[in-house]
Amino acid sequence: MAYLIPSPSATSGITTVPDFSSAAGVSGFHLDFISTTRMFLRPGYARAFANDFPITYPGNVANTDPVIFLDTTVVGAGGCWPTAIPDLTLASNTVFGIYVIAKSSGTTGGSLNPAVNVSAVIATGNDFLPPGYDVFRRVGLCYVDSGTGLLIKWIQAGTSNDREYMVQDAVPVLTGGSATVATVLDLTAGNGVVMPGHANYAQLTLSLTPSVAGQVLSVQPSVLTAGTLAPVTLIGNVASQPIEVNAEIVCGIAGSDVFATNTNAAIKYNVSNAGAVASIWVTGFTDSLGNNLF
Repeated sequence: MAYLIPSPSATSGITTVPDFSSAAGVSGFHLDFISTTRMFLRPGYARAFANDFPITYPGNVANTDPVIFLDTTVVGAGGCWPTAIPDLTLASNTVFGIYVIAKSSGTTGGSLNPAVNVSAVIATGNDFLPPGYDVFRRVGLCYVDSGTGLLIKWIQAGTSNDREYMVQDAVPVLTGGSATVATVLDLTAGNGVVMPGHANYAQLTLSLTPSVAGQVLSVQPSVLTAGTLAPVTLIGNVASQPIEVNAEIVCGIAGSDVFATNTNAAIKYNVSNAGAVASIWVTGFTDSLGNNLF
């Protein structure tokens, strides 16, 4: 699976039940890359996942860094926990969650002291909070090359809880496809980058080479079954001439229903006639930072 989704142990002290006493929100904490091992988060605010503790990093406090630095080779706050990324054995390129973390004891008289131990961590295991930290919220994602253990750069944009990611190099999910019946494509497994779960947006590049004019490439969320016309279609008007377009689509899941074991993000594709050839790449996706552990 391309995503490492934490499943904290009962003894970790990490609460997996979200708090709904106030709005679950993120403001700021935008992610930027420095190199293939270092990133930083800009100043921001995030309401903690399991309570209404405000995690804030103003970035203008004396004797503190203006941003929160992250190093994939470091173990601990400001790096990875519990394992540095170069020490992992990854079967495929993998996406890891980035969490802002703090100590809820960093309050004085009910007022947050922003200089007290606000940091960030890349979750590389189930129990992802370094010792001493007890509040957290996920604010971003990073993508790691399984062969080198280095970061694969992408760019993050957006405000509030919705963040858009555009990958540096498009990720192929179909090459030379010729299925004439709706066929599921898993956008999360393997080297996939699209968030698992329902209703995630994927940005795609679609390519169709028709054998005769008028052949069609159809694309739809995996949970839908289109009749004569799918939500996203590409028509080849000239025989043997490839045509490409960019498109955005809401994904379904790879399993058959909401209770399916496989909740990877997925789409369906088919071509209208034998002889038509299709390819699909993922160029980006939307990450909604709702009240979710991941």
